[in-house]
Amino acid sequence: MLIAILISSCHQGIIFEETAEIPAGVWSQDHFLTFFFPVADTIEPCNISLIIRNDARYEYSNLFLFINTVAPGGQTIRDTIEVRMADVSGKWYGKGIGGKYTLEVPFKTHVVFPQPGNYLIEIEQGMREVKLRHITDLGIKVKKMKL
Repeated sequence: MLIAILISSCHQGIIFEETAEIPAGVWSQDHFLTFFFPVADTIEPCNISLIIRNDARYEYSNLFLFINTVAPGGQTIRDTIEVRMADVSGKWYGKGIGGKYTLEVPFKTHVVFPQPGNYLIEIEQGMREVKLRHITDLGIKVKKMKL
């Protein structure tokens, strides 16, 4: 019973978390990753994080992403972000084992959703490579802020 309590407390406040696998670790520019999640609370602020998995063969120290957030009424916000994946010496950020690395980075903080309903986050890679290799998974986490 103690283990069940500890596991549930680790996920406390998470509204949504999902990761999508990028087939064969090759992310084409025309391949959009889409995440739908329900929002019921329009009062409590949330943080949205990106979860990025790469293997050690990824050739860059950064990753540019184009992110569309679409509200239930169709209003869209488009963001362009740069994620730093490694430091100047080439050491990967995040946690890794066996040449695979997972990095969780903030995307939006202190977000108060303006209306309840189903939201969409659509992510595309913004690198110059038509087929970006060695990004294996990408996901989002929506979590209520601790007040």
